[in-house]
Amino acid sequence: MGVADRLDQRYGFWHQLRDPGTADVNSGILKFDMLPAQRILVHDVPGQNIETVERQTHVGSTRASTPSVATGADAGECAIDVTPTWSPTGTQIAFTSDRTGTPQIYIINADGTGLQQITRESACDRPTWSPAPLNEIAYSSRAGGGNVIRIFDFATRSTRSLTDAIGSNESPAFAPNGRHVAFVSTRAGKEQVFTIHRDGSGLRQITRTGTNRFPNWSK
Repeated sequence: MGVADRLDQRYGFWHQLRDPGTADVNSGILKFDMLPAQRILVHDVPGQNIETVERQTHVGSTRASTPSVATGADAGECAIDVTPTWSPTGTQIAFTSDRTGTPQIYIINADGTGLQQITRESACDRPTWSPAPLNEIAYSSRAGGGNVIRIFDFATRSTRSLTDAIGSNESPAFAPNGRHVAFVSTRAGKEQVFTIHRDGSGLRQITRTGTNRFPNWSK
């Protein structure tokens, strides 16, 4: 059974998920990221594959648009491809893959061509693409015993550190205007949400109670 078929069977449930950000479906079996053009980026966890599906405007209809955009099959059935995110134009996808042995950030065209590895570090995860007109990807990178948030700039093909290595810093999310990045950090003890300017200044703690993960911004 294909992803599109499974979406057809669960369409009513998906329709109830009104949050345009990433959400878990059926105990983590599927994740999606809505685009303004109604395309859905699907992450099939059991197979560790990434597919795209385009939902038509009438209720109950889904069809495969570019199946298996980036899959384990592309790397000899050995790779795990996870945490996909669309580019602002909807023409490319960034994702994490361990096809070279350690998790790194890759980009690929929406039609499955043009695969590029953009990081070569000890381990990277959870890319998030900046909004237009910026063209940057923020991601989590292993540093010492934790992680830091780094940014890859497509204009200069260079990478810079956004946070220091205090605690572990993960799950970056660009603000809709691209000026700030929200992320999770253990620098204050438990996992809490912080924000920081995209130039690395203005660090601010947002949450102070409980354990908080996977921040996102309202549109």
